[in-house]
Amino acid sequence: MTTASNRPAIHIEHLSKTFGRLKAVDDLSFSVGAGEVFGFVGPNGAGKTTTIRMLAGLMRPDAGKIQTAGSEVDDRRSMAGRIGLVPERSGFYGWMTALEYLAFFGSLYGLEGNELGARCDDLLRTVDLQARRDSVISTFSHGMRQRLSLARALVNRPAVLLMDEPAVGLDPQGQYDFKQLVLKLSREGITILISSHQLHELVEICSRLAVIKKGRLVAEGTLEELRANAGAPEAYRISMAAPCEVLRGAPFAEATRAGTELASTSRFVVDGDVGLANRLVDYLRARQIEVSELAEDKDVEAMFLRLIETAP
Repeated sequence: MTTASNRPAIHIEHLSKTFGRLKAVDDLSFSVGAGEVFGFVGPNGAGKTTTIRMLAGLMRPDAGKIQTAGSEVDDRRSMAGRIGLVPERSGFYGWMTALEYLAFFGSLYGLEGNELGARCDDLLRTVDLQARRDSVISTFSHGMRQRLSLARALVNRPAVLLMDEPAVGLDPQGQYDFKQLVLKLSREGITILISSHQLHELVEICSRLAVIKKGRLVAEGTLEELRANAGAPEAYRISMAAPCEVLRGAPFAEATRAGTELASTSRFVVDGDVGLANRLVDYLRARQIEVSELAEDKDVEAMFLRLIETAP
């Protein structure tokens, strides 16, 4: 995970936006430190995209203050060169090659000649599309288009990168590659805000997260702080070299759940503290049952739902 400095790269105070009778963003406040990877999580319709569009200067708030990359959002000329945006749905010119696409957007930022060519080549290497630099975009898979969208957002060497649901539709390999790329960009000093309605997509790469519902902040902090905020009970995962049926009649069996049978082992979760989990492990080992794993079960989606469901 990344860590942040004390200097905020994104600062929002009492941000609000209304569409007709719908309060899309409602008195929202949070800050993101320079160099931080920050998760912005909420169910569909929570106001994530509206907030990101206001952060990018594409939409004016009805009330509140926004500062991004050291500039007020109203100062759009200053902001333009310091922010990169990866929208949930990027527009592409399918008849262009990947190189032509990046060169077009680079020219909009004043790049030209050798500088433009070098920047495009560097970005194509960064997102692992160098081998497809001369292929037309209409032949690209969804994952390749997502990587090209990220490369376009990096053309201007932004200090802040805003990403709206960037992992939607990616296969497991694509999600892994995406996470590795985000961590690489963070190590280079870019501040990254990523929105998602899937908490599990973010916990491995974000140092802190904000959870919103109906445009309002529900919780903010590290994963551990969110867990404490949710009042999520402790739970431990146990793997053993025996079928789950051996738990029948065992003490504390009522505290076990989610049994999964594998080829030669099975896995289950015990709800309770580490003392209860250890007593159950002792019970199994006393019956010559090998226990290969005892670890805290961090069911982040259950925690996320608990935060959302208990919020007003």
